[in-house]
Amino acid sequence: MANGFWGEIRRIIIVIIAAVAIVIAAGHIFDFIAKYEPVLRPYREYVLYAIAAIIIFGFAHIINKTIGVFIERASSRPGRRNFRGLYTLFRALIYGGAIAAFLAYIGINLTGALIGGTIGGLIISFALQNTVSSLLSGLLLSSSGIIKPKEPMSFYSWLFNSPVVGEVLDVSVLTTKVLTTDGLVTDLPNTALLGQSQFTSLINGDRLSYNVLIGFNPDVPIRQIINEATVSIDKIKENIGLLEHHSFFFSKTFNNSSVKVIFFFEDLGKFNTIVHEITTAYEEAYWKVKNKMAEDAKKPSGSVP
Repeated sequence: MANGFWGEIRRIIIVIIAAVAIVIAAGHIFDFIAKYEPVLRPYREYVLYAIAAIIIFGFAHIINKTIGVFIERASSRPGRRNFRGLYTLFRALIYGGAIAAFLAYIGINLTGALIGGTIGGLIISFALQNTVSSLLSGLLLSSSGIIKPKEPMSFYSWLFNSPVVGEVLDVSVLTTKVLTTDGLVTDLPNTALLGQSQFTSLINGDRLSYNVLIGFNPDVPIRQIINEATVSIDKIKENIGLLEHHSFFFSKTFNNSSVKVIFFFEDLGKFNTIVHEITTAYEEAYWKVKNKMAEDAKKPSGSVP
């Protein structure tokens, strides 16, 4: 780890020296060409600005990737905290610093611009208030460590039609990118997550867990449904990647009874299959018990079943 760190530092120093040399060399080369093509002389400054921009932002990209590598290594160690959420914060600081460095290079007085641009800044802030809100939300989410890349999570909000379940790929300054259990990559706005959503990690010890609510008409004994469904699920659980499951009579109203099923698994890719098989087992159990009750009701009173 130490050798890798100093190796990256040496690489950054080499890049800085090379960048300075390129800018100096570019100026001399342009001056040499301009001797024979005087029409190019007015553009010397713009060419150097363009080269400087490429170098500054390229250098920022290298630093950004280097920090990302170290954060990934630190977070991948067993028993260590997940620092991946801090990557968004560092990324914002690095590229913000690159922008400030480029503005300083081209001669813009940042202090004067900040003081003199108060009115313009207010106008821009009103126009970009949603973007700024998303930016701040992303920084808060990433720096707090609530949402961490490479962690399976469930996102629930009244803004979504249904909970979003999947693996967090990245927490950027504007959105949180999630690889859902449907195999699709979706971007959740950070403003929708902060203060308007409930997010839950699926990690439970050394495995994953989730729960589903299944509703029924309250015309069939719930205990019988649970018993029938449990038998059906136990027969196929190894084939679908289900490790363990527990069912509870969760609630009952005048026209609905619900069962909560908590299940444990390891492979997020089998999430949809597990949920499908569990809900199907309860659906089939409901009709099996209901049909049996109907058949029993047709039997003459006192007959032997």
